Amino acid sequence: MLIITLIILVFGTLIGIMDVYIAKLAEVNVDSYRPTDTERRIDELYKARRELQEGKPVHKK
Repeated sequence: MLIITLIILVFGTLIGIMDVYIAKLAEVNVDSYRPTDTERRIDELYKARRELQEGKPVHKK
């Protein structure tokens, strides 16, 4: 019984750890992944700053 319990605990731990890595891998590889709103806003600010430095008009949506 002790051996079975230890095996179950080891497999349970591995499945719990692997679940985190699978979620991270899916987040990176899925084409429909969208960055968080904060990342998107920062990207928009950098784009607007570049347009201002280049003398282009800044377009807001």
